Amino acid sequence: MKEKKHWNRRVLSFFLALAMVITQLGVWNAGKESVQAADTVIYQENFSESTDGWTPEWSVGSDLTTFAVGKNYAKDNDSSLNIWSKKAQVLTITHEVSAVEEGNYYVSLNTYGGSVNSGTISISDGTTEQSADIGFSDGLTEYKTKNALTVNTGASITIKVTVDLNEGGWGYLDDITLTRADNSNTDAYMTKTFYFKYTGDGIPAIQFWKNCDGNLLAGKDESIAEIDGSSYYCMEKIAGKNGWYQIELKYKKDGINNKEVGFDLDELSSEKTTKTWLKSYDAYYGTDGVKKAYENIFNGTYDDPAIIQDDYETVVSYAAAVAEEDNVQVVKDAAVNVKKVQNLDDDFIMGMDISSMISELQSGVVYRDYDGNELKTLDDICRFIKEQGINHIRVRVWNNPYDANGNGYGGGNNDVAKAKEFADACRSAGLKMLVDFHCSDLWTDPGKQQEPKAWKGYTLEQKKEALNTYITKSLNTIDPSKDVVDMVQVGNETTGGFIGETNVRNMCVLFSAGAAGVEMYNPDVKVVIHVESPHKGTMVTWAKNLQDNNVDYDILATSYYPYWHGTLDNLKQQFETVKNTYCKDVMVAETSYAYTLEDSDGHDNTVRVGNNDNGADTTEPFTEQGQATAIRNLINTVNEAGGLGVYYWEPAWLTVGNTQGLTGDAYNAQVKENQEKWEKYGSGWASSYANEYDSKDAGKWYGGSAVDNEAMFYPDGTATPALHVWNYVKTGAVSNLVSVEGFDSALTQTITAGSDFTLPDSVEVTYSDSKTPVAEAVTWDEASVKKADMSKPGTYQISGTVSLSKEITRGAYKGKTSVDVTLTLQVKYANLITNKEAVEFDSGEYFTVDGTTFKGIPSAENAKSGKNSMGWYGASAANGSVTYKKAIMLEKGTYTLEAYAQGAQSDVTMQILNAEDDSVLFTGEATAMTAWGDWHTPKVTFTLDKTKSVKLRVCVEHEDGGWGAVDVLYLHKDASSSEGKDDTNTSGSSSSDSSSSGSSATVTPSDEAKKDDQPEQTTESKNVTATTVSGEKAEVTVTVTKDTAGKVTEASAEVTGTKAEISADMVSRIVETAGTDHVAITANVTDKEGNIRYTVTADAKDLTAGKKLSVVVVDKKTGAYKLVNAKTYMVGKDGTLHVNLAAGSDYRMLSAAEIKNVEKAVLKTVAVKKTTASIKAGKNTKIQLSSKLDLDNVKKITYTSGKKSVAAVDKNGKITKVNAIPGHNITIGALGVFILWLGWYGFNGAAAKSVEQLGSIFVTTTIAPALATVVCMIFTWLKYGKPDVSMCLNASLAGLVAITAGCDVTDALGAIIIGSVAGLLVCFGVWFLDNVLRVDDPVGAVAVHMMNGIWGTIAVGLFATNSAPGYSIADSKGNELVGLFYGGGFKLLGLQLTGFVSVAAWTVVTITIVFLVIKATLGLRVSEEEEIIGLDPTEHGLPSAYAGFAIMDVSGDVMDVNENTDLGSSEYATASKAKKDAAVPVVNATTPASASGIHKVVIISKLTKYDKLRKAMNDLGVTGMTVTQVMGCGIQKGAGEKYRGAELDATLLPKVKVEVIVGKIPVEKVIETAKKTLYTGHIGDGKIFVYDVAQVVKVRTGEEGIEALQDVE
Repeated sequence: MKEKKHWNRRVLSFFLALAMVITQLGVWNAGKESVQAADTVIYQENFSESTDGWTPEWSVGSDLTTFAVGKNYAKDNDSSLNIWSKKAQVLTITHEVSAVEEGNYYVSLNTYGGSVNSGTISISDGTTEQSADIGFSDGLTEYKTKNALTVNTGASITIKVTVDLNEGGWGYLDDITLTRADNSNTDAYMTKTFYFKYTGDGIPAIQFWKNCDGNLLAGKDESIAEIDGSSYYCMEKIAGKNGWYQIELKYKKDGINNKEVGFDLDELSSEKTTKTWLKSYDAYYGTDGVKKAYENIFNGTYDDPAIIQDDYETVVSYAAAVAEEDNVQVVKDAAVNVKKVQNLDDDFIMGMDISSMISELQSGVVYRDYDGNELKTLDDICRFIKEQGINHIRVRVWNNPYDANGNGYGGGNNDVAKAKEFADACRSAGLKMLVDFHCSDLWTDPGKQQEPKAWKGYTLEQKKEALNTYITKSLNTIDPSKDVVDMVQVGNETTGGFIGETNVRNMCVLFSAGAAGVEMYNPDVKVVIHVESPHKGTMVTWAKNLQDNNVDYDILATSYYPYWHGTLDNLKQQFETVKNTYCKDVMVAETSYAYTLEDSDGHDNTVRVGNNDNGADTTEPFTEQGQATAIRNLINTVNEAGGLGVYYWEPAWLTVGNTQGLTGDAYNAQVKENQEKWEKYGSGWASSYANEYDSKDAGKWYGGSAVDNEAMFYPDGTATPALHVWNYVKTGAVSNLVSVEGFDSALTQTITAGSDFTLPDSVEVTYSDSKTPVAEAVTWDEASVKKADMSKPGTYQISGTVSLSKEITRGAYKGKTSVDVTLTLQVKYANLITNKEAVEFDSGEYFTVDGTTFKGIPSAENAKSGKNSMGWYGASAANGSVTYKKAIMLEKGTYTLEAYAQGAQSDVTMQILNAEDDSVLFTGEATAMTAWGDWHTPKVTFTLDKTKSVKLRVCVEHEDGGWGAVDVLYLHKDASSSEGKDDTNTSGSSSSDSSSSGSSATVTPSDEAKKDDQPEQTTESKNVTATTVSGEKAEVTVTVTKDTAGKVTEASAEVTGTKAEISADMVSRIVETAGTDHVAITANVTDKEGNIRYTVTADAKDLTAGKKLSVVVVDKKTGAYKLVNAKTYMVGKDGTLHVNLAAGSDYRMLSAAEIKNVEKAVLKTVAVKKTTASIKAGKNTKIQLSSKLDLDNVKKITYTSGKKSVAAVDKNGKITKVNAIPGHNITIGALGVFILWLGWYGFNGAAAKSVEQLGSIFVTTTIAPALATVVCMIFTWLKYGKPDVSMCLNASLAGLVAITAGCDVTDALGAIIIGSVAGLLVCFGVWFLDNVLRVDDPVGAVAVHMMNGIWGTIAVGLFATNSAPGYSIADSKGNELVGLFYGGGFKLLGLQLTGFVSVAAWTVVTITIVFLVIKATLGLRVSEEEEIIGLDPTEHGLPSAYAGFAIMDVSGDVMDVNENTDLGSSEYATASKAKKDAAVPVVNATTPASASGIHKVVIISKLTKYDKLRKAMNDLGVTGMTVTQVMGCGIQKGAGEKYRGAELDATLLPKVKVEVIVGKIPVEKVIETAKKTLYTGHIGDGKIFVYDVAQVVKVRTGEEGIEALQDVE
């Protein structure tokens, strides 16, 4: 009973406990529901209809992205936000909720997706931010911020979602919800940031009272210091805010008013070992002022409560306090206006690249401070720029920027030694230094990453080792004390390559090697990787590349030039993505901005009028103020993005001699003086000596500074006002000086021909003291107005004077009350494309796109007008076209289709199509794209003889990495043409771009302008002086013919000189003198005596940078053009044309369109028959024929591919001769065949099941190839006169192939027959491919393997015999089957034929598919260049894969003695003098008595005679000689040898050339010894040439004359 009672108690206890648990669960759940019910939804977006209110920002660009409402994966099965990007990039979306109530706020959302790196959701009130990480996975997942955002009534909250998408990343967002926690819940925590202004040397900190009991604590995990058993929460210093600190406080709204809840404000020592009490704050203790301050901190009107040291009882707004400080710091009466950059940290890098400065000083450049005081040394300059706020210097280093004679390549000649000079100056001035290793001998950039001369031919591993050693050694030389260099750049602008490597993996191997070299020098030095083109997403791309390849670096830097590199917003997105996603620091390694568009040294600047001066992102004027503002805005962007800093590139690269204000001879003399300094000191961007290293760029365009107008010193060396910007960004600056910053766009107007145009009576002028333009009165020049003819297209310059209402105290117009301006009025015909969306590519529905290289229409990048363009980019070379689908009806007349185009490595061509069948009617000339922002105008001008419906097409062809954009399609009529019309609209609209109005002058079409030209004409000639490319003066005669109205009807110019070159200055002066750019400029090229060697003529309009011109010969009698085999020439970047042509002709340079017209007139097309497989069936080839040549008289036409004749054909297209390409080495070929033969025993023997069967297989495998070889030898011997060794080797293989199928089922007789047929079949197969199918099969693989494989398969059905050991062929019923010739009938033969047909069919289908895929992707055929020079050098980097066998002495074994060569005497002693002279002729070019007594003897002979000749010369006393292997031809001819049945052309024979110099040894002895050694009795034994030598110098000792030869004769 007792035990039972205990058992009852246990049961009862269990149920009581269970009831308590259930009760508590209910209480807990009720409490939870109560809290949940108290949360109020303030805002919720479920994307049910649209994305309105949410602003997307893509880090790379919005092309190929999705941001739209979708119906998939919504939380409530309704809809959601669908995001996707083809490219890897970051998407940021934001939404603002305004005027919320006081309280604690949270944000949440649901996600679904894949291929996403990471993401965040956050809310912010502009001061404080709370965020949470989000993910994307298979299934809807909710994410919510953990901590509350506490705000006051009236605040605005910004919701932000950031998603880092991989390539092809996608996802869905739904139910983005902002909630407010219940304000009545006293247990809910609120947060607030508390600010403190502290000016001491320690660290301000908070100590919370012990009895706070969770009512008041630190909101974040602040840095905690433990002193004497107490915890102190260190306040965080605010970057860029002098003396301001902050800490986040977390508190309960009611709890903070409890007794003994409060905090102490303390000062800790810098070591955090001692503390000093400053003030205590709570609601009950202390003075009334302290209590009030405590109340204001938590419940006051400020969201940002702040206390200032020594005023502990006053709470102020942090933002207001900082603003007041900023206002006090602002520099008044400054040189330029600069808005302060907020939150700019003291260690933000204010950097300059001054790499050219030493060479500038050596060239005599003087630098001065603002007051004109000279800065005499590099140390003085460094100290001065440090005073201007600069704290870091960047210096480039090249490995060896000198030629063998010590001449510098220019660009500052920056080597390690110069870098050390800079480091010493930085140390003296207290500056840090970034070393920029280009890892080349001259400039590197995205387009060229050449390895140094010393590293040419290095493998990747060798480059890696060399780079590592070079960087470590160089840094130890530059800064051995390790106190100046704190950053090292491994490579310069390495977006597209590094040290000759373009493969990303290989580049990263080298980056790692360089980084390791830096670490070996000093592990504390930061490693920088430098890219460019951030507008193309290169920073994010390369951050990923570097991470994927485990490169250990610290900083990813980019160049940012606003002319080329996009917006600041894009740059900021790139920086933030790299920092947040890849956790790397970022900075701008290069930037600059022009303060003027004028040149000052005679070398064109990068930014000048018409070049890089009107980009969409060059938002500031080119003035000192504009330069300062551009720098300030960039610093602000980099700082906001968390970047480390900015380096200004070459602010001191000035002119070495000012050309401003100079003209004529004075200008030319100064330019020449500058050129001498650039060459001597390397102070230009490149010198002529650089040609040996960089012939394509520096070697062509060498010269002075291209950035002297982007410097921060004037041409006289005085610092410009913009140099103050580096200090002013920290404080702000206000200037009372006023300058003219620019004029409005009304000074460029475009109108439609025939319309009236009213000149504006005012022009908007922008002054530096205000961003708002001022309308200033303008007076127009009446003479200019009268010259403008509005009835036809043209460009008119109308000059005027603008009055200035403000006193100008700075800049180019200082002291002036008016300014001369020019209105450029462009009169155009109406655009016959009336659809504006099509004109500006705003919609793709109007176009047909052919090719994958296009980005899609519209493309929101690189627009010339409006927002969109048609763009393309391709990593590999490609071509394509975009066709305007709508037909346009044009009446009879002449028209032009044109557009704007920009890009690089691309050509753009315009075409006109027949609307009926889309056939091409007219094609314009290809226009080469040269650079970003450098807009060209590709066009096609065409004439219709009747009304016709046409379509328009833009064609693009680009190289690897080519890109570009086309915008603003413009189709218009030309002069004297009928109006065009499309199928819906017969008139064009008149338009004007003017935004100004007025009535001071109206220009209308005049009646006089519409009259026909009068027949009378006048001709006049003028002489002008122009500067040649080399800087010399040249006289040019300009002849102009005009009609009675003064219109130029014809113009020409002539210049005479020893070089065929037309300089840009020459063209400019000729066009100016002629009054038109349609000038035929003729260069008379003479010899030194002044005799004309040839003439070359080009039209001035064609001499524009980058334009390609072709050469034709002008018939001196008829003036007709003849095609010549001359290369195409490209006009240089500076507008200069260089050509080099053969003497004796008159040449004309024609554009691509013009040359096509010539080709149509000169070339005839001959259709090649289908049997001529050298050219694909149905294709045509163009052959140049004489205009008098009748095809009936043509006997043979030679078709060539590249430089080598490949076939001869008769006039009917039948190939009459095939040129053979012999093997490199027959011996090696034979060895290979025998190795295969030996291996074949193992191959065939694998079929044996017994020793007896193995023996039988070995017998047949031996007999068949042996018989095949013998039969082939006999056949070729009979057919060609000699056995063909190469063909016999192939026959051996053919026999092995043929016997393989039946090796185990045939007997010896069958093997004999199979092998014999194989020997003949291989000969037939080679002939059939060469002469019938015309397929190039150099090794005869088809004849050997395919044809004999088929034969061997069929032969089993003919020769299979059951007498073979182990025979086992039977049908499905087990009946034994034997071959036809062994009594088995046709059954086995039928089976073999069926098998052959089945395999052949399967192979044809499969290989066709495979080859089509390869053709569409990789391509089946190599380039023409590779066909000519071979694959060994292009694919493998080797001169030849057959080292040692490249040249064979065929003269000794394949040359016959014949009637032309046999002299009848084979012994030298018995031969007559005539025979000796015939065998080894001597050509004596010496004078009767050489002044020096020294002669050069050149001996050319057979290779086989070289050893004997060398020994004979040594015996004579000649010990020094130069030996060269050469190829030559003469009377000695080949013997018509055959190779695989085709004739071998052996006209060019390999020879050896031996050159000796003799002085004391009589030259006659040398000749006699050589003749005796070389003589064999045949013509072709050799030839001897003898020359005088004026002087010999031994470099090592300096000895001259005969003395210099004493140890070499």
